[in-house]
Amino acid sequence: MRAGGFKGNVDRWQFIQFTPPCFVRLDVGALETGRGAAQRKTHAFAAEGAMGGGIEMRNLNAITPETDKTCHYFWAQAHNFLLDRPEVTEMLFEQIKEAFTQDVEVFENQQRWIDLDPDAPRVNVAADSGQVHGIRLLRRLIAEEAGTQRKRISSA
Repeated sequence: MRAGGFKGNVDRWQFIQFTPPCFVRLDVGALETGRGAAQRKTHAFAAEGAMGGGIEMRNLNAITPETDKTCHYFWAQAHNFLLDRPEVTEMLFEQIKEAFTQDVEVFENQQRWIDLDPDAPRVNVAADSGQVHGIRLLRRLIAEEAGTQRKRISSA
């Protein structure tokens, strides 16, 4: 974590919160190893600022459909350390932008492969568990909403 100015190893945390239908919030941070990051149990910025010499960042994401195969992806990055140094904010922005640019390339390639064989089975790995749970949640909410709408129509 170059941005934190750490001299040695760090303990890092990352909390991801999905709010249907399209919002994802990441709370990440780091402390020098052995300084208490393991006790961190909340995903909110520490009220007094960065935890005891640590750093914290929040990434907000909103994804909304454009077509059946494309979407708009909005994101923002916040941090609560070295706020008096604009070059740190710029460095963080550029790093996040680079990561998202790489993600977009992956998403576009995935869509091309899906288009080649739309009925191919999905192959998920352990790292996909958050996505799998999110998809199940969205499907359940869509089914519940459709059932509610059917009830309204039949009672009218």
